[in-house]
Amino acid sequence: MNKPLTKRTIPQKVGKFLLMLMVLGLPQASLAQSEANSQTFKTFQDWCLNRQQLSPEAKRTLDVLLQKVGTSNCDRANQMMAEQKMLDLSTFLLSDLSPLQGLTQITVLKLRNNHISDLTPLQSLTNLEELDLSYNKITDISPLKSLTKLIRINLSYNQISDVSPLQNLKVVSEINLNNNQVVDITPLKSLNKIRFLFVQNNPLTSTECPINPKYICRFDT
Repeated sequence: MNKPLTKRTIPQKVGKFLLMLMVLGLPQASLAQSEANSQTFKTFQDWCLNRQQLSPEAKRTLDVLLQKVGTSNCDRANQMMAEQKMLDLSTFLLSDLSPLQGLTQITVLKLRNNHISDLTPLQSLTNLEELDLSYNKITDISPLKSLTKLIRINLSYNQISDVSPLQNLKVVSEINLNNNQVVDITPLKSLNKIRFLFVQNNPLTSTECPINPKYICRFDT
């Protein structure tokens, strides 16, 4: 026969129930805090020191970077990474570029053949002169408009339709947009330094080159 609840047992049961709710809620709270903290990491060393808080995608990128410099020691890795001017991160199945955002000294970055769709972390890399993003899953290139030192950029084999962010790249000499979803290239007519504009295999509404001389535009052959 069940014993009747006394005034003493009710608070105990309520207390246990509240404690259980608090415990169950901790993983979600911790996850939310981790996500919030990850947004505040600015330097490569910050990302390295907080690697356990990162998403699997960001951690994969960080691990590849540590592999590149040959050490998992964050202080040493930070020093070695600061000396890098060129990074080739092609074919590593990367999707989250967040750990790269503090590498502002990089001038050449190769990210060919990955799973990249979000370019936001690259907008701080304003010293970039050469960038290869071919064979990815990119639709939005607006973060690239801040990369005004770019001379050569490869965006082929993506899903890009709007190229207007590229009109800000005043010193660019070569743009590869082959195999995308580009309809209009007239936004690029102000690029006075450009020498090669590759736009093969795109659903262009016009094959009239908006840039002089006209042979700069390389349409389908």
